This record gives sequence, C-alpha cells and structure tokens, in this order.
Amino acid sequence: MKTFAIIVILMSLLSCSAHNNFNYAPTNFGLGKEGYEETLKSDGTWEVKVIAMNSYSKEILEHYFHRRASEICGGYNYSLVSFNQMIDVCSEGGCFKQAVVGEFKCI
Repeated sequence: MKTFAIIVILMSLLSCSAHNNFNYAPTNFGLGKEGYEETLKSDGTWEVKVIAMNSYSKEILEHYFHRRASEICGGYNYSLVSFNQMIDVCSEGGCFKQAVVGEFKCI
C-alpha cells in the first residue's frame, strides 16, 4: 500500500510538470507569442483563447482555459457558453499550431 501511495504521488507530480514550459501569460498575438487572450463582451460574456506555438494536447490547453476562467471569476464560479477545441489561428505574426477558444459568464 505504501508503494502504491508513492507511485500515485510521483505520477501526479510528473503530470503537473509536464506542461510547465507553456507560456501562461497574456499573448502578444501580432508577434506570434503563445499564451492566452481575453475579451469582455458588452453582454458580460468573456471570451478566452489559449494559443500555442508548440505541440500541446487539447487537455493541456483546456486546463489553461479553465485556469484563466477561474482567475477571472474568482474561482470556479462560471458558466460555459461555448467551447471549441483545437482550432488553427493565424495573424500577421504567423500561424499558431493550435488553440482553444471558449466563452463563459461569471456567476
């Protein structure tokens, strides 16, 4: 049982560190830097895009989407309006390999 607990702890530590090199910061979309971009719409709906230059799984990008939503709303106090996984996004600065975009309202 003790060995099982150690394995579970090690696996959870490794899973947390697997995506620590993602640039979790506001992105400068025109310069082609990965991160997140957010917009507050006039109806009170937030739109958050998590944009990646490198190859990340949809689960990692979705994790950062929900992290940003919970930061904006002060915890998991939000209602998802829409969510699109793994879309391609291009700008003058170049194309991002992948992104997720979603809309939510704080409750």
